[in-house]
Amino acid sequence: MKVLQRTLFVVTALVLFTQTVRHLYVRYLEPTGSVLDRYEPPVAADIKKANSLDELIRLYDEAYNKVKAAEAESKDQPKDPTVVSGRIEDEPYKSERLLKEGIRDWESKSKEVFELRYFWFSGLAFLIIGLFCYERVSPWLGLTLLIAGFAEMIWATSPSFRGGPQTEFDRLLTNKIIFSSISLVLLLAIGYASRRIEIKPATTKSIVDQEA
Repeated sequence: MKVLQRTLFVVTALVLFTQTVRHLYVRYLEPTGSVLDRYEPPVAADIKKANSLDELIRLYDEAYNKVKAAEAESKDQPKDPTVVSGRIEDEPYKSERLLKEGIRDWESKSKEVFELRYFWFSGLAFLIIGLFCYERVSPWLGLTLLIAGFAEMIWATSPSFRGGPQTEFDRLLTNKIIFSSISLVLLLAIGYASRRIEIKPATTKSIVDQEA
């Protein structure tokens, strides 16, 4: 079992270290601008700079009302299928579409933050129960729960794709950095405690042998 424990420790540490380093790079070092940004419509910049979902909703309300007004004006005009299919790239339809996508991206990232916390704390619960079972019930059962706990934590803090409003993506990344770091600390603490437990019986046995 000791060999299995050490192997699992190394693999888990490797994954958590690499994930944490990647999160730090994406959050603080990865270039996010482009020379093509100057050619984007103004609404695209507004979406990236939005600080809250309410701000995006306010912008969407304005664009939505403009779309409704444009549709009301064109209601009495002859319908040309070519014009109808191509106007999605015209204003105000384009802004309305981009803002709708931005809101959906924001909601998606918010959902990821919730899922991250839920699955990470589920993993923490597995760790606590696993440590108890390892000491009091069955080492194999405890080890199984410990593996499940760290697997939940690794999955919860796995990398995400960039996209949508920058503010909410940064919040998601910050959460992943924090929880990945805590996972690493827990892993190292459990590894250190396990090592101390191994050394203590060996030391006690050596003292007994010397006295004998």
